[in-house]
Amino acid sequence: MTVEKRGPRRFYRPATPLVAGMLEAMMAGAATGPQRFRPPSAIDVGALTAAGSRFLGGLGIGFHPPTRTRRPFCRLCLDWSERRPHLAGQVGASIAYLAFARDWIRRRPRGRSVEITETGATAFKELFGARI
Repeated sequence: MTVEKRGPRRFYRPATPLVAGMLEAMMAGAATGPQRFRPPSAIDVGALTAAGSRFLGGLGIGFHPPTRTRRPFCRLCLDWSERRPHLAGQVGASIAYLAFARDWIRRRPRGRSVEITETGATAFKELFGARI
């Protein structure tokens, strides 16, 4: 593991892809047991502004009245390996489904990572202002 100090916090990153793969394999093994009940908390749920709803609607992403699901509607999630936040919940999943459907991203043959296509890099830059 490598350690990066940011202010009072320390972030640990796998030193090699081999270590990352080992950790993912251990996590997959640990996930085979029964799910623990965890009631939603106030920090699990985010909101979508009217402008955000219009923007996503313009992309073809519509949200219907909530159905019974364990997935929160919208929340910020800190990626455990990269230590960078990403959008999670139904909103994040909808954007990911759209990106797969429009071939902006593709799954890599091994692991859980994706690659951004040339079309995707252009779309993310123009639509979201992302620097890739």
